[in-house]
Amino acid sequence: MLYHPLILKLNKNPHHFHKLESADYIIKAYNPLCGDQFTIYLQMDGEVIQEAAFHGYGCAVSKASTSMLVQKLEGRKLEDFKGLMEELELVVGEADTGLLQHEDLKAFEQVRDFAGRISCVRLGWDALRDSVIGDW
Repeated sequence: MLYHPLILKLNKNPHHFHKLESADYIIKAYNPLCGDQFTIYLQMDGEVIQEAAFHGYGCAVSKASTSMLVQKLEGRKLEDFKGLMEELELVVGEADTGLLQHEDLKAFEQVRDFAGRISCVRLGWDALRDSVIGDW
């Protein structure tokens, strides 16, 4: 079952789904294969992400995943994103997810069975990594 109840919930009522005009970082996420497109906004207070938001359109999986991402970013430093990204890699990869710190990421575990949808889960995450975080 691809659509875990949490994916459906976040698709219908995503967290922080609005434009943030005063953002310090504005990150564009676009998947040319399916047309999903989001803009991620980060308002910083020093090194801490004071507010995170996103806006745009996409499938239920990409919208739910980006919603979860921005929710997890608020109140954290950008450097904390690396650990979050590593957990996402466990979920969409072949690894055991039994030791995740963020259990809600397991909602995307079934994407493993739909290889073409992995890019949907990763869309916002990869855009943030590529635009702001750079190489680790």
